[in-house]
Amino acid sequence: MTTPPSSPSSSPDWLNKGDNAWQLVAATLVGLQSMPGLVILYGSIVKKKWAINSAFMAIYAFAASLIVWVLIGYCIGLRRQAPAFLGQGRTGARPEVGPRLKSDRERFPPNNILLMIAGAGLLWMGWSGFNGGAPYAANIISSVAILNTNVSASASLLVWTCLDVLYFREAKVSVIVEPFRE
Repeated sequence: MTTPPSSPSSSPDWLNKGDNAWQLVAATLVGLQSMPGLVILYGSIVKKKWAINSAFMAIYAFAASLIVWVLIGYCIGLRRQAPAFLGQGRTGARPEVGPRLKSDRERFPPNNILLMIAGAGLLWMGWSGFNGGAPYAANIISSVAILNTNVSASASLLVWTCLDVLYFREAKVSVIVEPFRE
């Protein structure tokens, strides 16, 4: 028994089901990187008084980015062209806001180390989906991208830990998120 061509379960001849499945998995990993990964990481790495606000900013940034991508980016991607304004981003705070208070610029411990580690782990796995999904196919390029992502993150984590031991004479757990903070 064959599926009629008009059925929602059928796929066009040009669609590679394996590549499409990999794209769905990669997109899910990127989604987990953003929600809940960044929410957990940003909500736990800041001072306790900023935790809710930082987590909420990650949530609404994800929601806004998704809507903008659907309304603008997806259409741009289909046409394979990007308007000039996409490359012109503003950085830094608005002048009206002003600098943070001196007490807020000092280093502070994360408010929840276990959640910070969980957020960093989700962020790490999300990068596997982001980089591995970039070739739009389940192929050797995506495999190498995932391998490079994990080797680079592992090397970065170990270098930060070694530098922490050399400089401060101790390895702090919070140093594991340093590669992911920027």
